[in-house]
Amino acid sequence: MQQISTHTHVSIALVKRPQDWQRIEHTRRYHLPIRHVAHILQSPWIALYLPGWHTTHPHCIRHVASISALTIMPRHAYLSDEPLHPRAHQLYAILTLDALYELQVPIVSKRWRRISIHHTTWGALTRTYDLGNLKRIEQRMRSISPSLHDTNEFHDLYEPFDISKSGTL
Repeated sequence: MQQISTHTHVSIALVKRPQDWQRIEHTRRYHLPIRHVAHILQSPWIALYLPGWHTTHPHCIRHVASISALTIMPRHAYLSDEPLHPRAHQLYAILTLDALYELQVPIVSKRWRRISIHHTTWGALTRTYDLGNLKRIEQRMRSISPSLHDTNEFHDLYEPFDISKSGTL
């Protein structure tokens, strides 16, 4: 049984292209340049931000997944259909994801914004009504309890959410 509580760390990651989203849906793998791995390693969960190319849910987070494995390899070894890509020989982190869970209510960004990797908690993420307010929510939580700034944890009074009971959050 998997649970996600409000203090569980979550990384928000951009799905740049439709081909990347299709790859995530079919193989449950997400790739990112090795330089961003430190941000992802802090989180057992990843929230996938879909930008404007997505026709039905642009500029929002619609899915989350837990990360089950991480592999490092050159981009061309993972994306063999893109051998001439300018970064084909650079190292990439390949995240293997467990099942994708669809949020009942997407977390939107009312204004277009460039997101690559952002680290937060499930509680802060689900309390925001707009991704633009996410930093303000985290800062407010730190100001309420300055000790949270040192531990980088956010505590809530909510019970953990058991995702094994449904395929949606």
